[in-house]
Amino acid sequence: MTENATEKGYKPAQQARSRRTEQKFLDAAEASFAKYGFAGARVADIISASGCSTGSFYHRFADKRDVFNVMLERLYDTLGADALAVDLARATHGDVQTLLSHYAERSFAIVQDHAGFYRAAYEISAQDPEVWNRLKGLTLIIGERVAGIAHEYADEIKVADKQVALQHAVQVIITMAVHVTLGSGPLFPDDPAELRDVVVKAALGVLR
Repeated sequence: MTENATEKGYKPAQQARSRRTEQKFLDAAEASFAKYGFAGARVADIISASGCSTGSFYHRFADKRDVFNVMLERLYDTLGADALAVDLARATHGDVQTLLSHYAERSFAIVQDHAGFYRAAYEISAQDPEVWNRLKGLTLIIGERVAGIAHEYADEIKVADKQVALQHAVQVIITMAVHVTLGSGPLFPDDPAELRDVVVKAALGVLR
């Protein structure tokens, strides 16, 4: 857990029932952040949407930033483990375009599933850059994984530094997944499949 969350007084749930209550607050905060943004979301709305009591909320959290900090740490742990486990091998995907298409689909799905969190993170990072730096750590994890398998796709990567090129291609996908989900890119296709095709083509351009 972050030092900030600890200082604010977050109390981790110990029992199964308490963990379920805590998760209800996190789910409600995710929905509220997605709809109103971090600044616009109110603790009262989070409590109401959770179906739990005000006392239960303040027993665990000091405020909505406490809730966000817990979301950040849990998402970091989950996505960090996912980045280490994802299968990037050529034996699985066959070619680099299929690899990037697969990664784009996963990336867009993850960001969209956590749109509220990413919207809140974007707002908070304007005052607290460490939040976005923490998320950059996830990109570095997948970057190391990608560098480790670049040689498997070497014949399809035309630039000299194949590891860096594949890392850049993945960075294009991650960046577009976040910014499109946050509302940037109004000229991109609305259809998810068409959007992914555009993003994959951009990523392939980095390699060729």
